[in-house]
Amino acid sequence: MKGNHTILFGDVLDFGHLIQSYGDKADELKNRHKSIVHTLVERYDGHLLDFFTDSTKAVFKDTSNAIHCARELINKFSIEPRIPYRVSLNYGFVEYGDEGIFGKPAEVTSRLLKITSEGSVLCTQNLMGQLGENSNIQLQHIGSTFLKDIEEPQEVYCLAEEGMYIPSQYELIEKTKKKNSIAVLPFQNSSSEKELDYICEGIAEEIIDTLTNSKELFVTARSSSFMLKQQDLSLLDVSKKLNVSYIVDGVIRKKFDSYRIAFQLIDCSTGYNVVSETFEVTFDKLYNTEKEISRAIIQYFSKDESVELVEEEVYIDPKAYSYYLKGRHLTFQWKKDAALQAIAYYKNALEIVPNYAIAFSGLSICNVHCALSGFIEYPIAIQDAIQYADKSIEADPNRYEGYIAKALASFWKGYWYVPDFEENVEKALALNPSDAEIRMFNAMLYLLRDRDLEKAEIELKLAYELDPYSNMVIIRLGLVQYLKRDYHAAYNTFTILLKDKEYRAYTSIRLAWCCLMMGDYDKALIHLKDENKDYEYYNMVLGTYLVIYTNKKDEEGFFKYRDIIESLPETDLTY
Repeated sequence: MKGNHTILFGDVLDFGHLIQSYGDKADELKNRHKSIVHTLVERYDGHLLDFFTDSTKAVFKDTSNAIHCARELINKFSIEPRIPYRVSLNYGFVEYGDEGIFGKPAEVTSRLLKITSEGSVLCTQNLMGQLGENSNIQLQHIGSTFLKDIEEPQEVYCLAEEGMYIPSQYELIEKTKKKNSIAVLPFQNSSSEKELDYICEGIAEEIIDTLTNSKELFVTARSSSFMLKQQDLSLLDVSKKLNVSYIVDGVIRKKFDSYRIAFQLIDCSTGYNVVSETFEVTFDKLYNTEKEISRAIIQYFSKDESVELVEEEVYIDPKAYSYYLKGRHLTFQWKKDAALQAIAYYKNALEIVPNYAIAFSGLSICNVHCALSGFIEYPIAIQDAIQYADKSIEADPNRYEGYIAKALASFWKGYWYVPDFEENVEKALALNPSDAEIRMFNAMLYLLRDRDLEKAEIELKLAYELDPYSNMVIIRLGLVQYLKRDYHAAYNTFTILLKDKEYRAYTSIRLAWCCLMMGDYDKALIHLKDENKDYEYYNMVLGTYLVIYTNKKDEEGFFKYRDIIESLPETDLTY
């Protein structure tokens, strides 16, 4: 059987300990649990799929009936002798039978149950959408939270009637956080010198790179943590959005020829500093403090791990590193003037440190961007990119940036040439397995080389967990799910992009195609109506309209858009 249903999952908390505490009356408890579940699911026209001694899975055609059933389950089990029970509800397309229940909505329901407290009934946004405006069911919005192995955040609601426990959003988030998850924010510049901004970002970035190598820590990617810092959020709000347990924050102040650097490691569950320290250094020792800070943080989580403090490391040269940071800042602005200035900054860094590995890798990646954007003649820029990547690897074969640069340059030199891409992505992954960008490239490797959509999706989900605000990761994850024909999952993933105006036009088309493939043609049309007609690929929308009206068997709509397309010049892609 398959179709759209309301899904109800319930279970008894700490069942093993409960049975032991009942001793000889354990069988009586089990029979009571079984009797109540079977009676209520049948009463509210549900279909019981699985019943074990401690858990229940059922589906309902009527959403209100499922909620009433959940409410009575909590009420019945709260009567002495009490059974600590909890319920989660969701709505969506599932397939079920003797072997169980399958589909993304069932997975979400299962993960939601894991963070549900005793005496609570938690529901999803999808379920809320099934209740009519006149429904008298009282549901309270708790907020957004991530669920384990679910790529998009879920809006959670709670049944808010007498006798029900209503958790806070903070309580839900705390249950879903990884134990040692951490985000490093760019340090604050408390001086009047704008030049110090690059130093603030640079020290934070080096801390991220060092912490990423720790086996004890799960570190949020730079792009996500830096972006949220710009939104002027409280540290607690940042921890909620990034779903992390700890945050590293710091301040840098320049006074004459010295720099005062203060940092704090904050436990987000309490709001207290668990590690903090202040350094007073001169410019030539500025970047050595990153190692001191990283060592203090890692040793808080693991006394056995250590961070080497090397006094004379090439990349710590402050002037060269400042030029590198300026170049990196401009590289990803996708503007010709910025890209050419970035190249100049990288070369400035190399004038100070001729064998500077990360400056070479920065030059390589910037040349790839210039080639793809048409800022520099394609063959020249790609050839330069390969040469700079080789120099980066030769200068320091233990840094992953050179291998990523070589992978990208080789990939675009051969127009999606896989062998060199594969070799260098694997080397980068071995050096830095917790980098979101490398995981994304590894996913594309599974896709291009092996045609393995399952492994590609797993890698992209991990990349998304590491970097939840990376549009590039989200786009690729949605595309892989679409290729898997998991259109519900793809739709939910692409929906995340709607918050970004730059990607709204692209997203509208992707959402329309997901709806089209799910047979919801009216919803597909709604997404297309939101489309920006200035979008450079707007003519793709015309073709999508044609497909939709063909499937709807709407002759008026079909001929309208067929005539529009036939009036286009033959050189147009839509034609």
